[in-house]
Amino acid sequence: MKRPVPVLIALALTAAALPHGARAESVAVFTKNTTNPFSKAIRLGSDFAAKKLSISVSHYVPTTPDNAAEQAKLVEDAIAKKPDLVVFDTFALAGRWEVNPSEATVMRAGASLDFNVTGSKVFVVLSPRSRDDRVHVWLDGKPVIAGKNAGSDVKNGVMQVGMDNLYNVVDLQGKVQTHRLRLVFDTAGTEVFSFTFG
Repeated sequence: MKRPVPVLIALALTAAALPHGARAESVAVFTKNTTNPFSKAIRLGSDFAAKKLSISVSHYVPTTPDNAAEQAKLVEDAIAKKPDLVVFDTFALAGRWEVNPSEATVMRAGASLDFNVTGSKVFVVLSPRSRDDRVHVWLDGKPVIAGKNAGSDVKNGVMQVGMDNLYNVVDLQGKVQTHRLRLVFDTAGTEVFSFTFG
């Protein structure tokens, strides 16, 4: 049976963001605005997927373009309701997180960050809780591999986060491509500040 693209996108975002075997009861979906066709498709697909999966979806859509204060308020409203999953039309957080305007903090081991990236290299600014913080790095559902797609700070698919730093998580050896990146955090307390792309 052929499914519409928005349904496939919503199902993929919902399924990809949850740990294996976990099931969301409530999902907060953030989209860019009320008029963007892709954002509209994500909302329609999310509603369809929610009905099929018997889950509750709450939509958060800013009414004013590029209004940071309104976007921050929407995030605060969603967090107050404690959804099982937060999905942005560009990335998704799964597990327990505390999200602030300048950083997101892992509140429980096993939390993940999942999003599409386009570039040759991907960097992330992280601050560990301790020198033993570890982050598993996946690209398109597989651990990154040294010499193929792993950044210089990743060994055997795992990044040791021992200090506040800019970490190189992906290196596609000069090829600019689009992939799905997933970071899975072994340690509560790791803070994520920003991503940059090369």
